Amino acid sequence: MKDKILEWLINIDDGHIIRRTTIWNLVTSTMNAAYSAILMFLIGHFVGMDDVGTFSIASAYAYQCLAIGAFGARNVHASDVINEFTFSDYLSIRLLSGSIMYLLLAYYTFLQGYDINKIAIILLFGLFKSIEAIEDLFHGEYHRHNRLDIGSILQAMRFFMTLCSFSIILILTGNLIVSLFVSTFLSAIICYLQNKDLIRKFVKDKFKVEYNKLKKLFFICFPVCISNFISTYIVNLPKYKIDELYGDEMQSIYGILFLPVVTINMLSVVIYRPIINQLSRDYYSCDYKKFFEQIIKQMMIIAILTVIVVAGGYIIGLKLLGIIYGISLEMHMSSFIVMLIGGGINTLASFLTVVLTVQRAQNKLLIGYFMTAIIGLIASKELILEFGLMGTALLYLGLSLSMVVMFIIFVCLSYKQKVRIDQYE
Repeated sequence: MKDKILEWLINIDDGHIIRRTTIWNLVTSTMNAAYSAILMFLIGHFVGMDDVGTFSIASAYAYQCLAIGAFGARNVHASDVINEFTFSDYLSIRLLSGSIMYLLLAYYTFLQGYDINKIAIILLFGLFKSIEAIEDLFHGEYHRHNRLDIGSILQAMRFFMTLCSFSIILILTGNLIVSLFVSTFLSAIICYLQNKDLIRKFVKDKFKVEYNKLKKLFFICFPVCISNFISTYIVNLPKYKIDELYGDEMQSIYGILFLPVVTINMLSVVIYRPIINQLSRDYYSCDYKKFFEQIIKQMMIIAILTVIVVAGGYIIGLKLLGIIYGISLEMHMSSFIVMLIGGGINTLASFLTVVLTVQRAQNKLLIGYFMTAIIGLIASKELILEFGLMGTALLYLGLSLSMVVMFIIFVCLSYKQKVRIDQYE
């Protein structure tokens, strides 16, 4: 049975790989986008709205930790088409980042002064999401071999099984902590079973640590990691400030309104992840015309997707959210629309980080995120105290817009720098 599954995953002709990649990447990204919404719906109906707010801040901390665990290595790994680094190199860097990730999770869990219920939820959901950092290492290797379809299939299977287990246990017990514990354990087992034999089909070398290469990879990934960490902090900054200034009730409303925004960001992976290899090949083969055509095309797709989501949110989205969660949200329409627009702009910023990673301009990413975070820290408290929920929406929109402007400038500067280098070679 195991051999048949492996054969089905690996043995496929080149003509069908692209189609299978597109289908399964769409399935996985859709499930990923819907995951938090489904969990929050179940929590709201079978546990209570206060725990929706607790789960929302737990989710923020979990993604903050995941940014460290992933260490910005996935796009570097996938775009490493010349095999500059081995799988052992990427594994070594993930062992280091994973250790830091769990230390950070311990800090968020135990040193914020929360009650025992909130501590348990934050810890367990952080552990649950941390499995994605482990899984991402293997999927990055499949992706490097132009087999993004394999990682997408495996992730979809894990998502489905853990979601089913969480839903059944929560409905039966009404206990969020028990549901998260069982789902986390199951998710870890599934990840192990999926990849322990499959990875050997792609990696033949034995594990070894080459410190010179590890040091080089560290300095390539570190700016991306810090950039992703600050980027996640920027996105979560309104949640942190709500947690500091208000409480779980407002956190619940913000979390519900923000769900479609998360959906835009998650679905954007469908758009640009499959083209990372091609972008890299075009850039390093100096086919700049094709490189920029791809970038403009993706920006237009993101813009169209944003318009569709904003229109859908205005016409029916907010009403639908109110019906699903059983609360009135009509008074928050303006904040909701501003959040959706900010979500589209933030998606564009996320895509531009991929472009800058392909250009190996990670240091510029760090500058952009650092400057944006400073703006957010200065403006956030006054905005939220003055305008409440609308203040959080305006904060998110403004920070996303500032990132896009800076990243576009950085992409152009990196391109001009490479052209000058090419002329001297």
